[in-house]
Parts: sequence; C-alpha cells; structure tokens
Amino acid sequence: MNEDTEYIIKRVFDSLVERFLEQEENVVIVDRLFMAKSIVRDVVEKKFSGEYTSEAAARILKIVEKYLSGDIDLIREDGEIKVKLNTNYDEERQKALDSLRKAYSKMLGEMMPPSDKNNE
Repeated sequence: MNEDTEYIIKRVFDSLVERFLEQEENVVIVDRLFMAKSIVRDVVEKKFSGEYTSEAAARILKIVEKYLSGDIDLIREDGEIKVKLNTNYDEERQKALDSLRKAYSKMLGEMMPPSDKNNE
C-alpha cells in the first residue's frame, strides 16, 4: 500500500467520524467505528487497485454512511459484509394487511350492482 492510499483512507474515515459519530464530553461513541473503518480501508484499496470503479466505491461508502447513521445494520458473515435493514416486521405486515383489506373492500363495493348498494 502506498502513501496516497493511506492518506485517502484517513481522509475518508475522518470525514465519516466527524459527520456521524457521537461524542459525549471527551469520549467518542465507537460502537460502529470498527466495522466502518475496515470497510473504508477495503473500498479505498480496491478503488486504487482498479477492482472498484469510482461509482462502485461511492455506492459502498453511501452504505457505510447509512450504517453510521443507524438506518441499516451491517453483519459479517462468512467473510462477507451483508446489509440488514432495520424494519419492524410486525408493523410493516399490519400496514400491508390493512392496505389489502381497504383495497378489497373498495373493489367489492364497486362490483356490487347499483340496486344492491341501496339496500345496504
């Protein structure tokens, strides 16, 4: 690895730390810092080696930003880093069911002949 690569890694990581990590008095909250730093290092090295395009590197760094802001979780599994979306499954499921009920009610109401609608 050359000095340019190390410099870029440091600059990218420092920018992420400045924008996303919380600080309480003199202590930086680093719960997501270690995963982010290894990803930044990997992305910059692969960008410099030509393995990643600028667009691919930017896309991955956007994912790191979402991770640092708490929008998503990242999981290491079998040497790969995978994205886990933070969703409330039960809440989303209930919204979907409610939406379907509403759509079916509307559809069935429109299918009834006009004379039957008056008898309801």
